Amino acid sequence: MRANPKNTYLEDIAMYIGSLLAAEAGLYPVIKTYKRGTTVEMPSTSETGYAWKWEMIHDQGVDFAVQFGKTVYVDSVLMEQTKGSSVLSASVLVDGNPVGKITAKPGELFSGCLLNIPVGVFCDQMIVRLDGDFAPISIQSMEIPGSIEEGPVVFPIPEKMTLGEAVMKLSDLKGITLEKRSKDIVFAAKHLSERLKESLDVKMRTAQEGLFVHLNLDKKIGKECYRVDISQEGATLMGGSRASLLWAVETFVQLVKDGNLYACSIEDKPYRPFRGVHILLPAREQIPFYKRLIRSMLVSLRYNILYLNIAGGMRFQSHPEITEAWIKVNERANKGELPKLPFGTCGGGSVLEQEEVRDLVEYAREYGIETIPEIQSLSHVQYITIAHPDIAEVDESVVNVKMDTRDTDQPATVLYKHSYCPSNPKSYEIIFDLIDEIVEVCRPKEYVHMGHDELYQMNLCPLCKDKEPAALLAKHIIAVHDKLKSKGLKMMMWADMLQPGSILYYSKGPEVIHMLPKDIVMLDFVWYYRFEMDLEDRLLEAGYKVMMGNLYASHYPRFESRIAKPNMIGGECSFWVETNEYQVARVGKLYDLFMVANMLWSSHYSSKNKYTYDRIVWGLTPDMRQRVRGVAAPSLHGKKSYPVKLNGKSNLPLELALSIPQGKQTLRGIQFHLNGAWALNSGVEIKVDSKCASLVFLHTATGHEKRDPWAELVNMGSYEVVYEDGTTEDVWIKYGGNVHVWNRRYGQPKPNRLFRHTGYTSTWFADPMFVGKTPFGSNVVLYGQEWVNPHADKKIKAIRLHGVQDVEGDVVLNGLSIVK
Repeated sequence: MRANPKNTYLEDIAMYIGSLLAAEAGLYPVIKTYKRGTTVEMPSTSETGYAWKWEMIHDQGVDFAVQFGKTVYVDSVLMEQTKGSSVLSASVLVDGNPVGKITAKPGELFSGCLLNIPVGVFCDQMIVRLDGDFAPISIQSMEIPGSIEEGPVVFPIPEKMTLGEAVMKLSDLKGITLEKRSKDIVFAAKHLSERLKESLDVKMRTAQEGLFVHLNLDKKIGKECYRVDISQEGATLMGGSRASLLWAVETFVQLVKDGNLYACSIEDKPYRPFRGVHILLPAREQIPFYKRLIRSMLVSLRYNILYLNIAGGMRFQSHPEITEAWIKVNERANKGELPKLPFGTCGGGSVLEQEEVRDLVEYAREYGIETIPEIQSLSHVQYITIAHPDIAEVDESVVNVKMDTRDTDQPATVLYKHSYCPSNPKSYEIIFDLIDEIVEVCRPKEYVHMGHDELYQMNLCPLCKDKEPAALLAKHIIAVHDKLKSKGLKMMMWADMLQPGSILYYSKGPEVIHMLPKDIVMLDFVWYYRFEMDLEDRLLEAGYKVMMGNLYASHYPRFESRIAKPNMIGGECSFWVETNEYQVARVGKLYDLFMVANMLWSSHYSSKNKYTYDRIVWGLTPDMRQRVRGVAAPSLHGKKSYPVKLNGKSNLPLELALSIPQGKQTLRGIQFHLNGAWALNSGVEIKVDSKCASLVFLHTATGHEKRDPWAELVNMGSYEVVYEDGTTEDVWIKYGGNVHVWNRRYGQPKPNRLFRHTGYTSTWFADPMFVGKTPFGSNVVLYGQEWVNPHADKKIKAIRLHGVQDVEGDVVLNGLSIVK
């Protein structure tokens, strides 16, 4: 790690994330072994690991007592057994209470396998208990992933960071100085000033004397590299480009903790060069959210690519009939006269003018994010075939295919023709015209995404039915590739049609993999059809560069080994919903953005430390949310909270009731009186009689509510805010949105493949205000939602609770706080 030679306050005490048993952690824990549940030492019979014969174990077991010497956060405990070793169960105890446990199925043992015990707690010592069952226990290796939290946290995790003690208050800095008044440095200085004001309520402008934040741009350090140095003499932020200087600004803001600036030296660069987000073209009214998402979230998380799915959402000058048909079909679909048009939400079902789309592209580029337009071609071209049914690849015998409605990837319908004929010259005339038009509007620097995924309909029309599928597919791909090449551009495409039919039910052209130009970048999203296989290997071995398409941290397996392969150049997280906060958050993608960003940016990423990353994201979300939403959260800007006594009488599940602290509690800076809870179905009215800037509701769900992966959130009821003048406002409560069952860990994905697009539900609208364990080791989560009062000048008389009867459980209000 590089130290600032002028900085005598530097020590290597930055937040450590990794194995707590590794030398780099600097802990050197003491581990002793005992007979299970006793203080009788039971030394290992092995010199290279931990081993005991069955005669020593019987039906008891062994305790590993681990003393860390300081408070740490433990993600999990991993124990690799040798062949012949067996345990009945494995658990972790802190202060005598279980905080994590795994148990073998009835009549079975964990034999010769990895024991992975999830934990997720702070502690300075713990016991790892292995329960025996008349079998030898032999552990060849032990690992405890976790973190040591000291000082501020930078996320995504930097490549190199040395952190020291606090050397000044942020208020000691008198202003911002610039190495030179270049356009890029001035832009970054303006962004720094805005960021300090919106997140920290600090005004900072350019200054002439005193301690400064000094901004510089030096291309020699690398286009995507940045440096941050803070000492008692001030702060220096340097980037190799406008984008990386903005990342230095974001890092500087993260380094402020409790108003203090810590001595530090950071050198950072990305692990992979392509870090993207796939998004649908927004409706006109969604443009403010789109821009806030770019400025407030994508820049902060170091993304550098936006894949913009346009479909028919932009007005086409060359083919006005496409625009006309697009608008008319969507209007009829919105009235219920027709089924929803695939990708009909692009542009809000209407169209943006070309200048509006160009403005979106230029806005992203200002912040160092390149827009790569996705021009859906050959497949998913309903936006074309509704205007040109004569080129559709379909015959009269095709019928609707009814599939498993639990899944999100559905085949085409008869009404909307999914693909056009690759043998019809008119198809090429139209798609080439659209390429010309979209390229002129978006002016991409290097790549255009040409779709080609999920090609359900091939070899159906008279022109194609006697031709080889591979030849037809290759012909079209090569044609659009060459079209782009003539314009000085390269091509990206979805790679699913190059995979064998054993993987995909609709694959008809896997032989194409050896027939295409190797400079096409392949986006491989079919990883979620076969979790056990590294399907990208087929593409890599054929000579292509590959990106992880639809990269979702919630479900992608073996990420570390797969992304490390040669020619794996990055990944992209996809939003397959309308471009607004509610829809994107509903399917958990805003939480996913945090996780995927760290995976693609940081070479230090390890899936073993997911719980640590979760905790970091929990801390970052409130500020990120207020900026993405464009509405300041009063509790983050100096307003004080005042708890309301509920005196609740509703019954809670016993484990939950035993696990909630009682009395006056401060949870994530908000004060509550925890003295009983009210269920929504109780219908009670809670007296408030106060003006306020916001209300913070602390609640959880008593039962697990069922919902399909792609379905709308489940309505659980509402809080009715009653003002003194008789007017009201409703605060919605939806399962999977701002509440979840109390014993599901916040941010814990549903493992089933069907939830791949919606893995992180209940992770944006409310925060984990209380996270704990029951006396039996189960998780406990209370969700806190800050509702910003739209009528802060009016007195709130009361809050009325309204529940829903036809749900699995109820929502219970555990606490209420007034912020003013």
